[in-house]
Amino acid sequence: MQHSLKHLFASFNHLEPVLSQLDCGEILQVISAERRTVLKIHLKCTSLVPYQTLHQCEQELAQALQLKRVEIHPKYTPDMFTVSYFPEIVLKMKEISSMINGFLDECDTNYEGNHLTVFLKRGGYDILMQLQADRRLAELIFELFSFSLTISFDGIKSISKEEQKELRKQIPEPVPPIREEIPLPQDAPPWEDQPSSPVAPPVPQKQEKPQEVVLNLRDLPFLREGSKLILGKKINIPPTSLNEIHEPREGIAVWGDLFDSQSREYNEGKKQILSYSITDYTNS
Repeated sequence: MQHSLKHLFASFNHLEPVLSQLDCGEILQVISAERRTVLKIHLKCTSLVPYQTLHQCEQELAQALQLKRVEIHPKYTPDMFTVSYFPEIVLKMKEISSMINGFLDECDTNYEGNHLTVFLKRGGYDILMQLQADRRLAELIFELFSFSLTISFDGIKSISKEEQKELRKQIPEPVPPIREEIPLPQDAPPWEDQPSSPVAPPVPQKQEKPQEVVLNLRDLPFLREGSKLILGKKINIPPTSLNEIHEPREGIAVWGDLFDSQSREYNEGKKQILSYSITDYTNS
């Protein structure tokens, strides 16, 4: 694949074995962040990638590029979602919130009618609900697979103190966070923070009621039910694929998953320019 990680970092010969594990991923965007010490890579993947594979690639790339951190964000199509990938999603959740602990380990799952039921085996229901783990799991699945579902917890919601003691004996020693920051080399350039412009207080905006959109979305990988117009005129024409657009055109519609956004202030912070990056998996 021409736009793969292996192709992009072809000069790092020692990384070829680990980068070859991500040959299924086509690069959508590469972002340099945090004063050029963090690299964020968005990939369109044609097959599901184990989370430990992503972690290994992140770590080895960060060391080779002498960066503080490398983040690889895979993007899958909605039809690729399967409950067998749930343990990999749990690993990502542990990175986001260490308080998840082992409550989601070895869970059984049932997916039916756009609802995922997670059957707990180690208790922790109250803690998971306080952490809003159901909502955060749904958001993570949407980020990975671009579709919405609801999540609920069932099964063993709490365990006795004796069971907790017995369970602790079976749990291995805690490991460091999955994504570790790589220390910068001593001769790293002393990047200076740029002074920020004063930001004017936000101007209250008139909230308009969203309108229902009547549009044929049959050939697109998401549900048409619930589509609403948030801003602008009604959309009454089918979307054009991004790979068919080779020059600026007017009077067309496009669709896509948002994978990056940036803002830039001007006029002494009174106005902003917003830039959004989308992909429809034909181009971006």
